[in-house]
Amino acid sequence: MNSQYRLVVKSNKLVNSRQHFTATQQRIVLAAISRVSDENDILEYQIPISEILGENYKAGGKAYSLVKQAVRGLMNSSVEMEKKIDGGKMKWEAIAFISYTSIVEGDGSFIIRFDQEMKRFLLNLKGNFTKYFLHNVNNFRKSYSIRIYELCKQFYPNINERKFDISHFKFLLGIENKYSYLSKLVKYVIEPSLLEINTYSDLSIEFELIPLNKRSKKEIVFKIKGNKNLQKYNSSSRNYGENENELSKECYADQYIADMQGIRNPEAYKIKLMNDDNFEHQYQDFLQGQKQTLKEQEIRREEVIKQKKEDEKVKFQESKKALHFDWCKSLCLAYYDKFDYREYREEVVDFLRNSYTTILPKIMEEFVAGHLTEDTKMRIGKFLLHKFGTSDELQLFNSQIKWEQFTSSGLNKEQIAKDLERKKLEDEMKKIAERLKQL
Repeated sequence: MNSQYRLVVKSNKLVNSRQHFTATQQRIVLAAISRVSDENDILEYQIPISEILGENYKAGGKAYSLVKQAVRGLMNSSVEMEKKIDGGKMKWEAIAFISYTSIVEGDGSFIIRFDQEMKRFLLNLKGNFTKYFLHNVNNFRKSYSIRIYELCKQFYPNINERKFDISHFKFLLGIENKYSYLSKLVKYVIEPSLLEINTYSDLSIEFELIPLNKRSKKEIVFKIKGNKNLQKYNSSSRNYGENENELSKECYADQYIADMQGIRNPEAYKIKLMNDDNFEHQYQDFLQGQKQTLKEQEIRREEVIKQKKEDEKVKFQESKKALHFDWCKSLCLAYYDKFDYREYREEVVDFLRNSYTTILPKIMEEFVAGHLTEDTKMRIGKFLLHKFGTSDELQLFNSQIKWEQFTSSGLNKEQIAKDLERKKLEDEMKKIAERLKQL
């Protein structure tokens, strides 16, 4: 059977186990897994070396040595699993991948046999398994690409994101003691692997680092979607129809077959599907559902844009309100400096008593101590403004709308932002000056 139609099917427990294999070792394991059948529980397979090293490999001692070195490493490797059991205790389990292998120099193939303990992860899987076409990972050359692909493929498309704690992610890849700096993990593991996945596989994956505090990023989120730009089978075939958002019938058939069990010859079954009227109706129903989903997504997108505009409008109004308040405050302080409030002490106290009943005791304490805060000066200045201010100033003070109209020539979002930033800097400078006085 053409290798592009062979399925890799493995238990989710196996996918979520700790594994650390070279890229060559992983290709050997996947080539064997793609040959597993529920009809035969003897998990021994003969694999052409060309399937591992490529069609252009040269038969002889070098190929023999490369495969020998890879399978020897597999013989000495295992997958590790850890889970909580009754009583809250942790159970750790290590299982060998293969129990036997052989290779004859010059034969062009080798034999590999899975350990008997691996049967429960590869045979008679009724649920909780991950599967994908072998050709999606055949071109990977980075040792971590397959592992990241499998972890992301595991629940896709039902789940479009997978989140891992960084320490657990490194555990799954078997690199707990490597890449202590997150930047190196990203540079040498994550980014090269995603480049291969996004280039050669049916998935397109982006990642994001989630900070738990200001200084450390402790989680990684993989965001997964279908790779629409990938031409899977040949340069002339397309996965998508005339509408780039519509999955082609051929690709839909591939996914349909991948979700079925016991298909012995997927290539022949696909040809039958492509000429079946019932399958055509099923595909058209799928397209209609897809169009409806896209329509709903567009509606949600428009709602988000509308809400964003409303939020920006509210934020702009709040900025104008804050700027008007700052202008009113500066006007009050100017009147406080212009007139001696002590000449109108009784009127000032009556004004404060009627206007600021809840904080009057605090204000009176300031009067007794002889040290008035800026807020108290502003409140006294408000009284003086209403007593001596011009009608124009009072109108601008009492009406934000009139103040906006009066200042409309220079009032815009950028100006508001600049004025607020300037006011913030002025407040910071005042605080620094106060601290220097105390020193």
